[in-house]
This record gives sequence, C-alpha cells and structure tokens, in this order.
Amino acid sequence: MSRTLLLLWFCFLLVLHPQRGMAAIPDSSATVPNKQRLVLLGTGFAVGYTGMLVSLNKAWYKDQNRTSFHFFNDNRQWKQMDKAGHFWGAFHESRAGIDMLRWAGVPDKQAILYGGLTGIILQTPIEIFDGFQADYGASVGDAIANTVGSAAVVVQELAWREV
Repeated sequence: MSRTLLLLWFCFLLVLHPQRGMAAIPDSSATVPNKQRLVLLGTGFAVGYTGMLVSLNKAWYKDQNRTSFHFFNDNRQWKQMDKAGHFWGAFHESRAGIDMLRWAGVPDKQAILYGGLTGIILQTPIEIFDGFQADYGASVGDAIANTVGSAAVVVQELAWREV
C-alpha cells in the first residue's frame, strides 16, 4: 500500500472515528458547548479532510483523463453494492459527526441535526471529483444513497434516541 493511501487511512481513522466512550452525551447540566473542543473538532476536521481530499486526488485521480463535469448513471452496475457502501459509509460518518458534537457539548438536537450532515459533507466532494473523470461521472444514485444514509441516522436518533 502506498504511503499516500496509508496517510489517507490514518487521517480517516484519526478524524472520523473517536472512541465511542469519548463521544458520550455530556452532563445535562452543561448548557453551553465546550469552545475548546469545538475548535479542536473544526480544525481537525478541516485539516484532516483537506489532507484526505488532496491525497485522494493524487492517489486515485492523478493518472485519469479529466473532462468537463458530467453525470453518469451507474445504478445498474455493481449489483447495488456501491449504493449500499455509500449508504453505510454516510450513515457511520454522520453517526461519528453526531458523537463528536455531543463530545463537544453541543445540545443534543443540534448535534443530531448538524452532525447528521457529516456523511453528505464528506461524500459530496468525492462525487464532484468523479464528475470530472472521463471514464465515469458523478452519480445521482450515489448522492441519493449518501443522503439517505445520513438521513437514516438522524431519523434513528430523533425517533429512538439510539444508534
């Protein structure tokens, strides 16, 4: 495995998957978010995700022909495993976003709503990258699967208060 992919994997683990115990819901007496934790999360997310996108661009897209942005319907390919992966990835990225915002003391409903967008925020730039590739393009089906995955964790949190 190349150093770039190892770096990408390390950043993914570092930024997106804090230990579940660390992300516990804060004490109900805490009414204001912990600003230091929010700055830490925001900075870590911005730096880590930017590094991951740059690494992905160099590792995956570097040697591919680029074209103007376009869409490609891949809904009948990969036996829907691609869509399941997009759903599952966005679900867990959003779950991690919710957990990290709770860790930072963000009120629960706000943590659910804002953290629930994490999967969409993380996956959309990759679809945009795909849209500029000559051999394939942005996939509406993938974007829908990402959105449904993120929405599923939000609905689950709001309806059942569990993930």
